Amino acid sequence: MVVDPTAPGEAPPEVAGAVLLDDADLRVVALDDVTQRQVDPWWYVAMIAAWTLFAAPAVWAAGRGLSGAFGPRRERRAAPGD
Repeated sequence: MVVDPTAPGEAPPEVAGAVLLDDADLRVVALDDVTQRQVDPWWYVAMIAAWTLFAAPAVWAAGRGLSGAFGPRRERRAAPGD
């Protein structure tokens, strides 16, 4: 756990663990008895789908802009009567 002792607000509670760094500006503690939680594979699938849907419009717009800037040039047609 990393704590900034100079941050505004209440000081965080003391936690059990090995102190790796105890400076005036930063405190690092390796926590004891940490339980790793298992993440369901479907959560990863849902996150990938959500981020894809979120980023797709920006990627599409950037691709359209770049293809317009660097793509083949179209000839302008003369207006009828010119």
